[in-house]
Amino acid sequence: MNVEKQIGSPIFIHSLFRSGSTYLFNAFRRSAGGYWCYQEPENELLISLNDEPEKLLQSGEETANALRHPLLDKPYFWEFYELRDELQGLFKKSFSYDNYFVAENQELAWDEKKYFETLIERAKGRPLLQLCRSSGRSGALKKAFGGVHIHLWRESRSQWWSIKINNYFDAAIQLIYNAAELPAVLLQAKHHAGITGIHNDNISNEFRMAQQRPLDPRSSYFAFYALWLFSFFENEKHADISISIDSIGSRQGYQQDVLKAFSQYHISDVDLADCDMPLINLSEQEKGLFFDVECQVAELFLAAGYDGKAIERIEIYKESVRNDKKTAVGEKSMAVRARKIAWWSLDEVAKAYGALVSYQERLGEKVSETSAKVVELDELAKSKLMEADALQEQNSAAEELISQLNRELRELRATFQQQVSTSRARIHELQQRANGLLAEKNALLNSMSWRVTKPIRGCKETLDWWTDYLLRKVKPVLVPMVISAIRVTVGRPNLRKWILKHLSRNPRLLAYARRFVDHHGILAAAPAHFSHPQDEGESHDNQLGYLTPKAYAVYQDLKQTVDHRERH
Repeated sequence: MNVEKQIGSPIFIHSLFRSGSTYLFNAFRRSAGGYWCYQEPENELLISLNDEPEKLLQSGEETANALRHPLLDKPYFWEFYELRDELQGLFKKSFSYDNYFVAENQELAWDEKKYFETLIERAKGRPLLQLCRSSGRSGALKKAFGGVHIHLWRESRSQWWSIKINNYFDAAIQLIYNAAELPAVLLQAKHHAGITGIHNDNISNEFRMAQQRPLDPRSSYFAFYALWLFSFFENEKHADISISIDSIGSRQGYQQDVLKAFSQYHISDVDLADCDMPLINLSEQEKGLFFDVECQVAELFLAAGYDGKAIERIEIYKESVRNDKKTAVGEKSMAVRARKIAWWSLDEVAKAYGALVSYQERLGEKVSETSAKVVELDELAKSKLMEADALQEQNSAAEELISQLNRELRELRATFQQQVSTSRARIHELQQRANGLLAEKNALLNSMSWRVTKPIRGCKETLDWWTDYLLRKVKPVLVPMVISAIRVTVGRPNLRKWILKHLSRNPRLLAYARRFVDHHGILAAAPAHFSHPQDEGESHDNQLGYLTPKAYAVYQDLKQTVDHRERH
């Protein structure tokens, strides 16, 4: 959206807190020029637009008196309330402080741009937006919406004393220093002033945290003046009109110069005749305190690359404002004493809060350590309980195993006892049989027949010895003769058949003949020639010839039984 500087184009007033912006806002609102005036569109209270817009009507005369603002004929945020339906859900917590700074090569966030577009497009007159939180994004606002941009500024020392009216503005400045995209020079100022990090999803919690960390007067003015100087550079860079609120009511002809500048941008019917901004006339000692801090801030900006001559010109502007208006001597003397007391009080409060914060941090560390120890002990207890449960399970399993082993042991003992009993009975039985056999043996040895046959047994042993002796003597002569006879028999079929016929009547002798033939290697196929006559010419197992006579007889009985069953 690009709005030209013409009749109806939006008007933006950029300033810091306590710079007379509410006076200028009211001057436009009471004008008959048809202005639709938005008071601080980035104020954190506007979050109520989303859920409780009626809260916006609560800021009225009481708030104006507390802040020494001019009395307004309508609540501060009345224009927002009139557009509550169109604005519902558009305001975000980040608009107030988190998005305070926008780099020159970047644009306004899309949701913030949508919010401002709605304010401008839905305005019921020429839109005027009085901003106290825009110094870090005035260029982005001008780039996005064009319009007329006014820089409203106030002498820094008087403005700093003015923000001490309560603890809100000091906390708000700390939140600005915790914004995203904080410029490098202000980051240095933040560290110098000792501002800590403050971030929370709830803006009320952030304010509470900042108010619990008040800065001592020197650090407070250092942080304020660094922001004041940065804002002066940024706003002057993008402003179409620059206004010193102190000079409107004190410098001859300045008010007419402002109205003339207004007319160049079609701004009319604005009455500034009642503008009277108080200016503090400091003592020499006070001036020295403030001057020392301002010099430190100037050195910081010079080191960051800012133009030294521009800083000198700004100092000249401020000094000229200070010389425009003086307070009475008596008032000055009383004011100096009051400010000394206030300075000392602020310093003591900061020290007290610092000590409190330090104590809270130490206490928090102790609590954290204790909590960590409790968690550690809790984890250890859980671990031990798990180990105990595991041991209990193992113990139960072991008891079950022992019980099972005891049952098996009892079964084994019973089986062993039974086997022992059976073995003892068997041993007893065998002992009885042995005793019976021994008795039979003794009875046999002592019998008459055993004694009578003793000579016969002796003759038999003698006969066996002589038979064996004769065979050993005759065998070397008979074996060659038998071998020759067998060879002759093999060559004569009729003779061989006759011999086999007679041998088959004595199986034992036939088996011996077969073994003799095989042993001496008389025939390669001895079983074929020494087969049974009745089996000759038939297919049967030739190995039967190698059976002992008794085995062969058993085989024949079995064969006859099988043949008998097959026939019947």
